[in-house]
Amino acid sequence: MNLGILGAGRIAVTMAETVRKLNESGNHDVKLYAVAARDLDRAQRFAADNGVEKAYGSYEAMLADPALDFVYIATPHSHHYQHIKLCADHANTFSVKKPLRSRPGRPTMPSVMPRIRACWSQRPSGPGTSPCGRP
Repeated sequence: MNLGILGAGRIAVTMAETVRKLNESGNHDVKLYAVAARDLDRAQRFAADNGVEKAYGSYEAMLADPALDFVYIATPHSHHYQHIKLCADHANTFSVKKPLRSRPGRPTMPSVMPRIRACWSQRPSGPGTSPCGRP
């Protein structure tokens, strides 16, 4: 499965290290395929430092890649809503480590996009941590 990481910060590094350790243990079900950041240079540095095949300077460009199977959203909580919606708009299956916290007056995710199959997890070992594939 080709994993794309949305964001290139500290949490993204943790995810890349986790996938790398998984691969080193002999499990090659997940491949560090792509990373996207708002700045192409940052994405390219992240890719070089973490063994990621492709780097994108926009989230939309990575999400449009037809070889992408699954997206891990590694951005700040304050951006989760817009990034979940962006993944959904591109029909990408995604995971968010922390729960979504809607702002007052903003619809909740289930009421906004009931068509989305998403893997939700409140802790890495909890239910829903396994990738669920594209719909």
